[in-house]
Amino acid sequence: MSLFSAFFALGSNPLRGEDSNPDLKRRLALGVTYLGGDIHVGFMKTWAAELRYFQDKATSDNGDIKSTVISGRILRSFRTEKHLQSYVGLEGGIVSAKLKDSSSLGSYAFPDQYDTSGYAFGAYAGVEYYILRRLSISLDLGPTYIQLKEKSSGTSESGLDFILNSSVHFYIF
Repeated sequence: MSLFSAFFALGSNPLRGEDSNPDLKRRLALGVTYLGGDIHVGFMKTWAAELRYFQDKATSDNGDIKSTVISGRILRSFRTEKHLQSYVGLEGGIVSAKLKDSSSLGSYAFPDQYDTSGYAFGAYAGVEYYILRRLSISLDLGPTYIQLKEKSSGTSESGLDFILNSSVHFYIF
């Protein structure tokens, strides 16, 4: 047996789980999250970036409020088991909320009333479990600082909150 064939045999050992190895996974994934979705791009063996979009609607006494969050993430993965991978990362994005239906306010309604915007940034740690070769579920938790400002009154509020994220990723290639 030559040195080349011995190296090749060691590198492709099926007992080491190469078929579901997160290090060899596809570089592009589409994700579904609660209230939104994401695009996951792996750009190095252990580094990846995500672009995430969330949207929700709630009813208040003043009408329907639509909120949107668009964020970017950078994460570093650590291989722990055959189907399980832990990761840590940073996230930052923009937050906005707007009164969608102001008909209940009558003549007191203004187009920019209750128009709120701001930003959020934080850190997180989580795990990704590979159900199949191209399908995984992930869960992460971390502190996030959120700052919001209402446009018409100038009122602002900020605070630290813990955010729990879950997603299902399908790796395309």
